[in-house]
Amino acid sequence: MEKISFFRKAWYKFGLNTLGKFIGNDKPSLHYLLGFVLKKQTAEYYDEVFIRRYLHIEKSVGIINRYFPKPEKEDVILDIGGGTGATASIFAKEFPSVSVLVFEPQDAARKEIMESTSALTNVQVMAKALGNENKKQLLIIGKNSGVSSFLKFTPDYESQHFRDNMESTGEQETEMARLDDLQLAFNKILIMKIDVQGFELEVLKGAAEALKRTILVILEVNNHSYYDHAPKYFEADEYMRSIHFSLFDLLPSTRDHLKLKEWDAIYVNRNFLKD
Repeated sequence: MEKISFFRKAWYKFGLNTLGKFIGNDKPSLHYLLGFVLKKQTAEYYDEVFIRRYLHIEKSVGIINRYFPKPEKEDVILDIGGGTGATASIFAKEFPSVSVLVFEPQDAARKEIMESTSALTNVQVMAKALGNENKKQLLIIGKNSGVSSFLKFTPDYESQHFRDNMESTGEQETEMARLDDLQLAFNKILIMKIDVQGFELEVLKGAAEALKRTILVILEVNNHSYYDHAPKYFEADEYMRSIHFSLFDLLPSTRDHLKLKEWDAIYVNRNFLKD
């Protein structure tokens, strides 16, 4: 191990000195080289921690376009847990004739969504959380807004990613409702995307009737215990199968220390799309 370390250091020193003399004051070449290295390191990080961030959205859009190429005017897409608005933007652009309803209770996130989708006339952002009860509920705000949840955090102090992001910075009172009680007017739901940090099962239970008219569900599932009492992937899968949905695809999303911690599962309604 010592020899490898010595030769590696010697190679770095020789290589950098030689490269510096070769490039000299050639700033365009230097900028290109630095840009290449930074892009490579960034790509490697995202390949290791986050895998193709929106591949699950692309896959779901492809499924709908293949099997249901002509959405009806009264069809909708639900984006439950809107994040930054990126997924809503993809949906709105791919299906310009379909209304995209975004449910995002967090004030800062909702503002970002409204700004990023302001030019898209088929996006409607709602200041409401979905669950299995109609009530006011405290949302725990995370240091990274994307981890905010109705469930208490249990940070993993051995994991830099989950340790640093899963710190509470405050709380926000939100309005929670059951989707079935909102009396939304729609023919069918083309896609229901649910990304609510461990609260997915509660959203599903409050949407029992709506799910009967839903073609495809994108569900974030987990293989960790960073949210108190959050259901694991096998519990979510058992519930989806009990309401006549079949697993169509799995898209890994977050790894930590080589272990897959979170992924997106795509389910299709067996009443619309047979196996």
